[in-house]
Amino acid sequence: MKYRIYVGTWSISSTIQLKEYYQAFAYDKSSYFSKEEIQAWKKGINIDSIVYNTQAFNSIYAVLDNQVTLDMLEDGLILLGKSSEDFKKDTEYLYQFLKTQIGVFLHNMRGRDITVPQVTTEELVSQGVIIEVKRATKKQLQDIFDRLDCPVYKKVSLEKGGVWIGERVAVIYNSVLGKEDITEMVRYLMFARLYEQELKNMLYVQRTLWNQIEGIRYQRLYKYSELPDVRDRALTIQSNTNFYYGRSQQMNHFLSWREEYIDEYLKDHILSTTFWSFFRSLTSTQKYLHELWGMTIRHADVTVEAISLLYGDTHQRELQTLQRLFLVSTVISVLSLGALAGSKMVTYTKDGELLSQTVVASWSIDSFVFYGLITLVIALLFYLLFYIAFGTFRKAKRIIRKK
Repeated sequence: MKYRIYVGTWSISSTIQLKEYYQAFAYDKSSYFSKEEIQAWKKGINIDSIVYNTQAFNSIYAVLDNQVTLDMLEDGLILLGKSSEDFKKDTEYLYQFLKTQIGVFLHNMRGRDITVPQVTTEELVSQGVIIEVKRATKKQLQDIFDRLDCPVYKKVSLEKGGVWIGERVAVIYNSVLGKEDITEMVRYLMFARLYEQELKNMLYVQRTLWNQIEGIRYQRLYKYSELPDVRDRALTIQSNTNFYYGRSQQMNHFLSWREEYIDEYLKDHILSTTFWSFFRSLTSTQKYLHELWGMTIRHADVTVEAISLLYGDTHQRELQTLQRLFLVSTVISVLSLGALAGSKMVTYTKDGELLSQTVVASWSIDSFVFYGLITLVIALLFYLLFYIAFGTFRKAKRIIRKK
């Protein structure tokens, strides 16, 4: 049996970036990178032909020498296509080519764009598979999903043939649609699958950040000396939540953009209706997740404010302690300096004759060093005692108490 396999990924992009990719792929040119850099990043990507298409969604379509087609859209959707007789083997091949060749090239080209914060150690990359097959039985369709370890969620019948849809795999079978209609169907199926995966990844990140905030807010007890580290962690979490809140807004724009063109690009009435239901579901999930990000931002802001107040109060206490120590040390120094002056006592008779003479000498240099060192040691001891009393052994309360 012959198959047409498409493996795709999606990352928010724009027309400007698409044109940059086209110049790099077609002419080894870039406004930011040298020709040598681009050629090094393109190693292993050998292009036989490439064209820039101007439509509602501008795109780059390229044919590579390994019988793989590359379809890149301005909204960030990327598809690799290949004809195959062994769909599992070639699906893995396209996955690896997308990751090690196309993915590396795009990562380097985006090197001067915004860097996505690494909130988790897991690699959250959305990838999907669309397979087109002719003259397939239901048993053969089920075998495809079983071998790719993906359950079937929805089965859609068209005027001829239909579509089986899973979480990351969709199969178009026995269709008589033309090449352009199939292309748009594949694009929409891939976008819907990848967008849902991206929402799932965003939810995972939101939960991770929320738990990190909770860990700080209700951290049982810690020393004042740990506050700077706690404050820095809270500020990092706050920054990450703001980033992903903005990313959620961006995702919503791209979803709305796609939704506007369903009727125009999906000719089959049944399939258009199916995609409208998909996009209504995705829109509802997107709005819910966006509200969660808003709550997470407020949660982070309150936590940072509480830590800042506690941190400022700690600094004020330490400053007052140091002021007291300075005052005490100043008084001791003045008294010690006063004792350094020598004195002379002279006794005369009534006739003015010298009767006795007593000289009280100031401290010798040895005494000065000896007692000076003692004073210094005592002052240091007092300083440490004050520091320990007001800093190290004094515990901070929870930043936010539970009601």
